[in-house]
Amino acid sequence: PLLVGSAGALLGALELASVAVCLLLLLAAAHVPARGSADAEILNAGVLAVSTLAGTLAGLVLSVWAARSGLLGRAFSGRPGGGTADKAVRGIRVNTAGGGRRRVFWLRAVAALAVAPLSATLCLFVPSEPQTALLDTLRPLLAIGLGWSGGVELPAGYCASFGAAPLLQGGGPSRGQAVRQLSEAVDGGGESGRKPLQRLSPGWWRRWGDTKAGAAAALVANMTRAEAGRLVQGFGWAGFSLPEGLYTGSVLGVPRLGLPGLHMQDAAQGYRTMFDSQVGTVTAWPSLLSFAASWDASLTREFASALGREFRAKGANVILGPSVNVHRVARNGRNAEYLSGEEPRLGEVLVAAYVQGVQSEKVAAVVKHYALNNQETHRATVDVEVDERTRREVYYPPFEAAVRAGVASFMCSYNLVDGEHACGSEALSSELRDGLGFADGWMMSDWWAVHSSDAARGGVDQNMPGNDGWFDLYRLGGASGESDSRPHGLVGQMAERVVRGALAADAYDAMPCHVGCDCGPLMMDGVSTSAEHRALARRAAASSVVLLKNEGVLPLQRDPPAGRLRIALLGSACAAPSAWQSRAAREDWAAGDYYTVGGSGRVFFPGDASLLAGLEAAGYDVALHPVDRSSDAEAAMRGFDVAIACGGGVTQESRDRPSLRLDQDHFLQQLVARTRASRSVDAPPHVRLPPLIVVALAPGAILTSWAEHADAALVLFLGGEATGLALSDVLSGHVSPSGRLPLTLPAAEADATPPCAGLSCSYTEGLALAWRGLHKRPVAFPFGHGLSYTRFSYSWETEPAPSAGGGATLDGRGDAQQPLFNLSFRVQNDGAREGQEVAQLYLSYPESAGEPPLVLRHFVKTRPLQPSQSELVSLSLSRRDLSTWRPADSSSERGGWRVAHGRFGVVVGGSSRPAEGEGLRAEFEV
Repeated sequence: PLLVGSAGALLGALELASVAVCLLLLLAAAHVPARGSADAEILNAGVLAVSTLAGTLAGLVLSVWAARSGLLGRAFSGRPGGGTADKAVRGIRVNTAGGGRRRVFWLRAVAALAVAPLSATLCLFVPSEPQTALLDTLRPLLAIGLGWSGGVELPAGYCASFGAAPLLQGGGPSRGQAVRQLSEAVDGGGESGRKPLQRLSPGWWRRWGDTKAGAAAALVANMTRAEAGRLVQGFGWAGFSLPEGLYTGSVLGVPRLGLPGLHMQDAAQGYRTMFDSQVGTVTAWPSLLSFAASWDASLTREFASALGREFRAKGANVILGPSVNVHRVARNGRNAEYLSGEEPRLGEVLVAAYVQGVQSEKVAAVVKHYALNNQETHRATVDVEVDERTRREVYYPPFEAAVRAGVASFMCSYNLVDGEHACGSEALSSELRDGLGFADGWMMSDWWAVHSSDAARGGVDQNMPGNDGWFDLYRLGGASGESDSRPHGLVGQMAERVVRGALAADAYDAMPCHVGCDCGPLMMDGVSTSAEHRALARRAAASSVVLLKNEGVLPLQRDPPAGRLRIALLGSACAAPSAWQSRAAREDWAAGDYYTVGGSGRVFFPGDASLLAGLEAAGYDVALHPVDRSSDAEAAMRGFDVAIACGGGVTQESRDRPSLRLDQDHFLQQLVARTRASRSVDAPPHVRLPPLIVVALAPGAILTSWAEHADAALVLFLGGEATGLALSDVLSGHVSPSGRLPLTLPAAEADATPPCAGLSCSYTEGLALAWRGLHKRPVAFPFGHGLSYTRFSYSWETEPAPSAGGGATLDGRGDAQQPLFNLSFRVQNDGAREGQEVAQLYLSYPESAGEPPLVLRHFVKTRPLQPSQSELVSLSLSRRDLSTWRPADSSSERGGWRVAHGRFGVVVGGSSRPAEGEGLRAEFEV
């Protein structure tokens, strides 16, 4: 009875033991290099079968041993020395009586003996497809998580064929993964056997074809299958570690054909500094949200060109940017990386400038994250549902603008859309290729965003970083060992799109090094920043500072009547250190600071970017009081000419911000409240306090209840290494503020869309997202808002005609860019100081169109205007500007843009909510 009862009681333990042993052997199976033949699958299937059988036998042995030794009895009886079957039965709560109890014993015994080997039996006789599927699922996860896969494995003679020195072996990355390299001896890889470094001169591709598309096809047609396979998957990562000498993404070239590799690096605020020696060799630029706040396409292109030069100087020819997703969730942890802000039209203009600037320096741009990647909460598992019209009118325009600008590549995102992973969604791929017209480039995955080899058939051309093996050739069909066969079918198509996109950006031209061979010195020690670039970063940051409020206290007086201006700096954020100055932050890949975003886009810099450092560099007499206590700060204000209080917020990849409040929000609210009366001009002289200015270092939308009673308030969206200098330039009046809000600063947290908490996320707001949905509701500061140190007025030169074509009805179809209305107006500086205005043109649509109350259609940032100087702004409203997206339905064969008919309204001004009597208004009818 003891043996029978033990067998029943240990049924669960037996199966667990079987699974444990099976799992251990599966780990070994996952480590088998499955690189090219069915033999690997047979071996894996065999290991799976043997492991299950071994686990079953081990479980049975354990069961019998436990029963015979009396361990089970001791466990149930609670005292040493064994026990009885009856106690064993009571321990497992079998409540039966008489013969029923004995029948349960035997049923349990039969179950234990029959179920245990069942998995082994099934494994031996079930067809191999389920076994293969299981191993295909487990191997990438185990290979990445345990660091088994990846490392530097170069084909024999690879570096020597390029005339490059082989990568020197050294200490491996973390997790014990050694840096491996195959011998170069076959092709004379020694120093004495190397030929001169190959560099392709402009136009080299013409020997392969008359067009770049033709050259790409010819190049791939002359590759072996193995060579083409190199282009569709990255190499080098070992688990989650990257060996020195490799880029964030590295793709090998084909030296036999003279084709270099692709060297990819992250880019949110410049060249990503992944190793200590790189810090200080590159520029930590303002965030892309900061450039969105500049509303300046020419400045964005100038920055992008400089950024491209820095990447090239580091040996990189692919930049993993720009990020262009329109802000939906105000707390999104990556909003600071997104160039569109809350408005697709803003994104359209700036994204095109970025792509053209970067690619003018022979660096391929990768626009991301496609598509509908609007939160970090559950970013890899959230399933997004958005109607077709909203996609086309709100979320796709920045991507479409990148296509028109000739972008080389797209990066698909982590999230799911309509139940499919974005990386591998045939529907999204079709919308990109057919709907948005992306023909001359390739789709790469975000890092580890591919979940199946089927993603290749779903439109992904390149799996990054590649150490999960999803795009190994044997997985994509055919054996990788067929080294003499020409690429054909799917792999050939994927490789051709990669080459075509890189050629379009001239990314292969004049490469200074070859990844895996000799890029280490450039990457690690090469200095690509310069005094010119640092000056540009400072100018760009200053141009993006948004003056929210000013009661006449700014700009600061350089030399007030009493002598040198004395400034009290209040709060820890005024002298906040950068992440580089904190060991804990340096060791946390996602840690951000008040100057740069955390995560894959972070750029470390060695200097002091604080406001304190900026004001001291400008020669001001500054006293810092870094304690965030309002009582202490109030006392510290006495005796100074002006006080500046600071607040900051951090943001990072992989998680959304917990709230819209700055870290010092409570301190700022208390400080402005308790000093309000004392700062009044009516306060007695013996208690009067100086004016209080609040400076916000923001990672996105923030709450600004403290601004109501401040004397002035400014915001800068993560200004990079030049933050302090740029703020000093604006505060002093050396630069007149010209930034405008690329988003709404809401009145309350509840006014902003939160991230979806569950795994299903429906964008129920449709077209009325962010500022569009808040247009007629109270906000702290509206979209497009921003003050200057001067005043501007508007006057019509040419109003839009009352109706299109003399009253004729327009056909809904036609050339999207066909001008339908021309208008012009003059912007004049009516103040006493130089300044720049951002003239914004909004449309209201006929009610039948179903659009939000106002939609931004154009904007122009004027040149710096002297007092009384003006600038003429001429704009055209195109067919696309007056159209809405009509989804496909039963009455039409496909969706498309259709001109809306009815009465339109025009609003021109310096914000989405110009005050009554300011700006211009007009109407016309289509």
